[in-house]
Amino acid sequence: MRHSFLLLTLLLGGLLCLSGYCLAWIDWLDDMQTGVYARHHLEAFWETSALTIYTYLAVRFANRKLPRF
Repeated sequence: MRHSFLLLTLLLGGLLCLSGYCLAWIDWLDDMQTGVYARHHLEAFWETSALTIYTYLAVRFANRKLPRF
């Protein structure tokens, strides 16, 4: 029972983090299309940097830890 609870918690946590990541990309695309980043250069820098670094680390993790087909 304890193993099932831990697995469910990890699965829900991963799904929640993936949802947040996707929402961050949607927000970034929306801000690019509406021109928010043209007016707020510092916000553009921080959000773009955070998404770029997180994506780089995710791809690096996937290449090292997940099996290749």
